[in-house]
Parts: sequence; C-alpha cells; structure tokens
Amino acid sequence: MPNLQASVKKPIAILCGDIHLSHNAPKNRAEKKHNWYRAMAQSLYGLRVCQEKHKCPIIMAGDIFDKWDSPAELINFAIKEMPDEVHAIPGQHDLPNHRHDLIHKSAYWTLVESGAIENIPVGESYVFIPEKLDVIAY
Repeated sequence: MPNLQASVKKPIAILCGDIHLSHNAPKNRAEKKHNWYRAMAQSLYGLRVCQEKHKCPIIMAGDIFDKWDSPAELINFAIKEMPDEVHAIPGQHDLPNHRHDLIHKSAYWTLVESGAIENIPVGESYVFIPEKLDVIAY
C-alpha cells in the first residue's frame, strides 16, 4: 500500500466559504444561543490553527456575514477574531441588495477598511502567491 502521507504536497492556501457570521444563532442551533459568539470564535480559531500549521493564506469565497448590514458588535467581533492573511471574495449576503457597486456600504467593506481582510477585486487577475496561485473572482 502506498504511503499517502508522502505524496501530499504542502498546501499553498486554505479555501473556505459561506461562514455566515451572524448576530443571532440559527434556529437549528438554539442550544448555542447563549454561546453563539463563542461557537463562531471557535470556528475562526480552527481556521487560524490550520493556517499556522500550514503557513499559508486563507481565501474566503463569499458570505463572510449572513447580512450585509450586520450590527457593529458582530463587525467588531469579526475584526478581532479573523485569522491573519485572509483574502476574500464577497458573496451575495455580503452585498447590499446583491449589488457589488454598493459594497462600500457593507459590513464586509468595514473588514476591508480595517485591514482584517483583503478584498479580491472582481474581474481582475489577483496574484498573491507568485507563480503558484492566481485567482479571478466573478
């Protein structure tokens, strides 16, 4: 039997999406209602641990927030808990009325302006790992 561990290459990026940070716990997570922010922090911490282990950036592909106009408490939480070196593509939940031209009004854009994430521009080639990874968001 071949050694699968020996054939696995070092990751160059961690890809995730649809984390849907929200102020209130979803109905199917009612047991977490009092600890919802802690549960979300644990998920972000898991990404941070994976990132530190592999020493590579994170690409978040859409829907960081559940609502584009998330409350300040949730935005501040995201700024504080976001792992380092996160590059992101906004999803429809991150955009006012699903309109990219209004992105500057969103909670997502507050993360960009704060330096918590780096926005991957739509329709442009975005290279952040030269000669290894080129991302184009549409």
